[in-house]
Amino acid sequence: MLPRLPQPCSPRRGFTLIELLVVIAVIALLVGLLLPALKGARETARKTVCLTNQRSILSVLALYADDSKRYIPRECGSGHFTIPAVPLDSTPTPAANERLDISWPFNLRPYLDQRASTEDKTGGLDDDQFAKAPYYHDPARAIDAHNVHYVDNGLKFASRGVLASGTKPPGPLDLVQLPDRTIYLTCFTDDSDHLRSNAWFSASSSTLYISQFYDLWSLTNVTGSTSGAILDVSRAQRTSNGRHAGSTNAGWFDGHATTVKPSALLDLANWDDGDYRQ
Repeated sequence: MLPRLPQPCSPRRGFTLIELLVVIAVIALLVGLLLPALKGARETARKTVCLTNQRSILSVLALYADDSKRYIPRECGSGHFTIPAVPLDSTPTPAANERLDISWPFNLRPYLDQRASTEDKTGGLDDDQFAKAPYYHDPARAIDAHNVHYVDNGLKFASRGVLASGTKPPGPLDLVQLPDRTIYLTCFTDDSDHLRSNAWFSASSSTLYISQFYDLWSLTNVTGSTSGAILDVSRAQRTSNGRHAGSTNAGWFDGHATTVKPSALLDLANWDDGDYRQ
């Protein structure tokens, strides 16, 4: 029996140009379909982290109230100075512009981070200006000089829906009449032109000093201006009403946090705590 001779191999057929173009087109189509989904997933994840951070802040706000005769931080830097943020005899000695009422970023921080302290104006953590405070960061916010990405309700009302002059000092949580319908916390606006950071603080500012700027006390802090730029930076807008896919996150006095439409922030009824004492 003769041995079987090896069969000649048929040449391999490569892809034609048309086939390659079809494959590339299919890949491009799949990428085009997947990118919006991936972008949406990232936006959802960032919004969820922001909501989680707000809920954490609100949960420790309740703990702080329990430890402080029900008093909570509101507006802190106007000079009413009723409940000091740090002991007046602390070292290093607070400067005049560091003698603040309790401030939500500063005084709630030890409840979120056991390394933090309110014993002096540095706040512990090497006077970090909140750089080591991821629980105050909104991952959807553009990176700039600010390490606190939320603002609280320091608005003072004279009657339902009518703002009073002045600001809301720290007060009892129990005086908020409709805690489930009144916003305490929301997202802080972007500061792409550095208008706020350049006016408010520098690299040498203490952590306590920086903490005083993240509250709302005037109408334009909430609504912004429709008649041109606001020259007084203290009255410039501080809310972000469209960061999360056209909406924003808000935390309420009762402890829940939700995503709301911009119109919810513009409605003063959602900021009115019902405590009209003058």
